[in-house]
Amino acid sequence: MRNKFFALVIAFVFICPLTFAQNNNEEEKGIEAEVYAGYGTPSLIPVVASVLSAIGGALTGADEVEGDMTGVVHAGVNFYPFSWLGLGGYASYEGFKMTFDDKPASMINIITLQARVTLQYGFERVKFYHGANGGAAFVNGPENYKPSQMFGFTPIGIKFRPGDNIQFYIETGLISNAFFSAGVSYKFN
Repeated sequence: MRNKFFALVIAFVFICPLTFAQNNNEEEKGIEAEVYAGYGTPSLIPVVASVLSAIGGALTGADEVEGDMTGVVHAGVNFYPFSWLGLGGYASYEGFKMTFDDKPASMINIITLQARVTLQYGFERVKFYHGANGGAAFVNGPENYKPSQMFGFTPIGIKFRPGDNIQFYIETGLISNAFFSAGVSYKFN
């Protein structure tokens, strides 16, 4: 069942852009660019870390275990060599902290720097997109920042452009991306 689901998702991601393919005879505008920033819910990483920390607190006999998470603050830039393909960079920040019996137990801040590929399709004012990103994460725990590999996915996102250059977006995410986020972008023509 899971293999059929993944095959369906992959088919959706690659077939949908083809259904909105633009006429090749259109005059090319050159490479377009956009900058964006947004905020979203926590990603999978601090959620899993906080659950494991809570279990550790319970096993050590703590009477009270509390946690606090920030959402994902992100910003980036995309360049569009084709109207359907975006290549760019993505940076994000999020963190969480745990206390056991009102004493600090753990605190993690995650800063990511990642390359991002986006496939988009749709209409002039509304675009649907999917993305994948990967790169480095700098995580501080008990010992300063340590780099590690990081990746994330955007299963579906929607951009709405009410004017010429300002766009608003909402998207879903997995792994290092927020489960749900929203933001604004500026498109350079």
